[in-house]
Formats: sequence, structure tokens, C-alpha cells
Amino acid sequence: MRALRVGYVSEHDPLDRWSWSGTHFYMLRALREEGLDLVSLGRSLLPRPHSLLRRVARRVGLVGAKAPENPDERARRWGGVLSEELRQAPCDAIFAAVASRVVARVETSAPIVLLSDATFRRMRGYYDDVTALPADVAAALDALEAAALGRAARVLYPSPWAAESAVSDYGVDPSRVKVIPFGANLDEIPARAECLAARPSPPLRLLFIGRDWIRKGGPIALGALRELHARGRDVTLTVVGASPPRRRAWRSFPSSTRRTRRTGPSSADCSSRRTSSFCRRAPIASRWWGARRRRTGCRC
Repeated sequence: MRALRVGYVSEHDPLDRWSWSGTHFYMLRALREEGLDLVSLGRSLLPRPHSLLRRVARRVGLVGAKAPENPDERARRWGGVLSEELRQAPCDAIFAAVASRVVARVETSAPIVLLSDATFRRMRGYYDDVTALPADVAAALDALEAAALGRAARVLYPSPWAAESAVSDYGVDPSRVKVIPFGANLDEIPARAECLAARPSPPLRLLFIGRDWIRKGGPIALGALRELHARGRDVTLTVVGASPPRRRAWRSFPSSTRRTRRTGPSSADCSSRRTSSFCRRAPIASRWWGARRRRTGCRC
């Protein structure tokens, strides 16, 4: 029996582990493990990284930034490219992950499964950059969201918070909306016994994972570190993915602060990862301030 051929569509590269914090990469792999014939569509639409020379030229003002493209014009351009790809290599279904703008104008008879973590209207008033959009741009993006939701055979969200918006804000039939929580983006999931096993006493180890230091609550994690140290606890905070402020956040810490930074190299299937370790050890008497760098192998 022929495997179901499914086109995976996204505004991000699903083959990149950095993309959407790895969700696309692991979602694509999980679907393939279900026996589906997955094909990544619209790869020619993915943003291309600028060369170092071009980035420097833009920084010093020798090259200007491109004027923003009208959302509906971009959606029609994306839809045209995808429509042509589907005519040349038809798919039985389309899985659109965080891609409402991409599939809103595509011409196809294949059923579309639309997945996202929020609707456009949920993001208004929640994300500062979305809230600050001009009224005409916001209206165009909202219309594209409605168009994509209106044509989707199934709409998937990881939370009732997002699913309720599709029904109440966009009038999607509740029977077409499903809540499916996202899994952990891990190559190997540890056993429950291993996770709950007793830990060595000190230090208390805190872990922060997120690419946006402010929006993901980095200052809260740093505040917890500060409070625990003030109570005399031996504690460390490891930050993965984000780029915390280097000096301002540490001015209130005494001289016993130890800060290290580890940067892993990039590889063919894994763009560079950043891991910063911030340690607050009360017993340390000597002062060690600054950053220490060392190369580590990619552990993807």
C-alpha cells in the first residue's frame, strides 16, 4: 500500500534544529516515523542568511533595508509558488505548521491541516511587536489568518487558550479544532525513574531555556537566582539559547559571581547553539569576572 504523501509547509526551515526552538525538526521527524511520505514544500521561499559583507554594509549604512512587502501580496506570491510545486508533485494532504500566511492563497484540492500555537488575534496585545503593527498591516494579516482557518480541514493547537480563539474569534467549527500538546524536543527521553531520582545536595541547579531573554522571563530567572543567593543557597543558573545582558544584570551581584560562556560550533544539520552558565556560589571568596570561551563538540 502506498504511503500517504504529505507536504510539510512552514515559514521556517523544518530541517534546522534552531527553527522554532526545534519544534519543526522534531515534528517532521515524528510524522515520518508514522510512516508518512513527507516532503518539505516551499523551500525556495525560506529566508536566506545574508553574507557577512552584506551585514557589515547594512550596519554602516552602505546598503539599505528592503521595503516591507504587503502581507497579501506576499501571501499571493507564496501561494503561487506552492501551487506550482503541488501541480508538479501532487500531495495527498498538506501539513501547514505555523504557516497560515503561506497557505492562505494556495490553489489546491488537497486537505490542509493547520497547526499553530496561537491565532493572530491572540497575539495582538500579547506580543509587543504584533501589537505595534500599523492598522492596515494588522487587518491584512488578520484576513489571511481567517482565510487559512476557513479552508483548513483540521486546525491543531497545543492549548485550549489558542483553540478557543479559533472558534470564538474566527468562527471555526469546533469539530475541526483539536488540542494536541506539543512533545519535548529531545533525541532521547529519559526514564521517569531517572528524572525523579535523588539529586546530590548542593548546588541547587536552575535551568532557563529560551531564545528571547526578556519575553521568555529571563529577568525572572535571574531574580530567582539573586533571591536564592541572598538566602545563602549554593545555586547555579544555566541559560540555554538566549543572550542575557552581559553587565547590567550583574551589577547587583557581589564579587563572588562566576560567569562562564560556552559556544558550540555549527554543523551541517545543526546551526550554532549558545549555552551560558551563570553560577552563584556563596562559598567562593575570590573574584572572577568576565567571560571564558571554549569550543565544544555539537551534541545534537
